[in-house]
Amino acid sequence: MQSRTMHHQRGRSLLGMIAMIIVVGFFLLLGIRLVPVYMDYWTIVSVAESVQEDPDLREASPREARQALSSRMRLNNLRDYDTDIYTVSRGDGGVIVIDIEYEQREPFLFNVDLIVSFERRVGP
Repeated sequence: MQSRTMHHQRGRSLLGMIAMIIVVGFFLLLGIRLVPVYMDYWTIVSVAESVQEDPDLREASPREARQALSSRMRLNNLRDYDTDIYTVSRGDGGVIVIDIEYEQREPFLFNVDLIVSFERRVGP
């Protein structure tokens, strides 16, 4: 009778639990490494959109817009990003256009790095 009840029992084995913990841990570590990178990207895009939509900067030169962008990035604690990640120019109708393009390298595990590329145009 005991062998019959053991035959009908179900559940995860120790090996199954360890495999599940490894998979969940891998994706958790991936999220921990990538979430700050994407948060910085969204902040950079938000700052660029605020500069592009600022009515005080509609008649500004690209140089003045670049200075405003740089100061707003420092204000948002984005000091690790150089001014070479974006270019500021005038688009059609004299509207400011900001092109953002950069790569971010994030250490992942031992000698494995994650490289994330970002490219965005803010403006028409």
